[in-house]
Parts: sequence; C-alpha cells; structure tokens
Amino acid sequence: MPDGTYRKLLDVSKINNLQWKAKISLTDGIKLTYDWYIKNHVV
Repeated sequence: MPDGTYRKLLDVSKINNLQWKAKISLTDGIKLTYDWYIKNHVV
C-alpha cells in the first residue's frame, strides 16, 4: 500500500490544445508578485 500523500499531476493538454501561451515566465511572475507585495504590504 502507498504511504503518504498521493502524487497529483497537472494535465495542461487542454490549454495547450487551445494554443495558449504565457505572457511572462514563471520566474518573472514570481519576482513581479514579490515586488508588488513588498511595495504594498510591508509596514
């Protein structure tokens, strides 16, 4: 029997079939989010 958390995989085939492309990379998105958070939420 498996022990621990089940592995969940994301299926992106449907969005790829619609020929959707990200406008920004994951790394750039994380940096932009972090910068926004620092600018707007740090007291």
